[in-house]
Amino acid sequence: MPKNIDGKKLGGNDDFCLRMEHDQNEWSIALIWILEGNIELELTKEVFRQLILQFPRFKCTVYGGGSWSKYRWKEVKNFDVSNNIRVNTLSTGTIDELKECAMKNLSEKLDFTKPLWNAYIYYGLEGGNCSAMAIKIHHCIADGTGAMRALLSLTSD
Repeated sequence: MPKNIDGKKLGGNDDFCLRMEHDQNEWSIALIWILEGNIELELTKEVFRQLILQFPRFKCTVYGGGSWSKYRWKEVKNFDVSNNIRVNTLSTGTIDELKECAMKNLSEKLDFTKPLWNAYIYYGLEGGNCSAMAIKIHHCIADGTGAMRALLSLTSD
């Protein structure tokens, strides 16, 4: 059973990352995976559901954070991972098109009314022989190493 973090204060570093956030300074991390074949959308959703069981921050928003108080986690009731996963089909399927599309997606600000991560799936890469996934996670959920460990814990050989 996942640990309930609803209403819990963020740790010092996580709180700091939110306080440093502004228009010119976004505190998020991103990664892009290129995979052979097509990513299975329903399987991907299930993988993120499993991630949430292990790391409940992935289904939380944050609130508070006034001058004298820390931010707190707010669990999103009936959270659906589909709200944070977007699907794109590349027209030319080149690496350059993937870079351009991913850069556009990853540069979008995270919506602070939703859990602070997004995944973008790209189909049609290399003539349909490959697909890609870009993931953006706010630093308050995990640092780069923690995010990679969390995501890699759900992958298979």
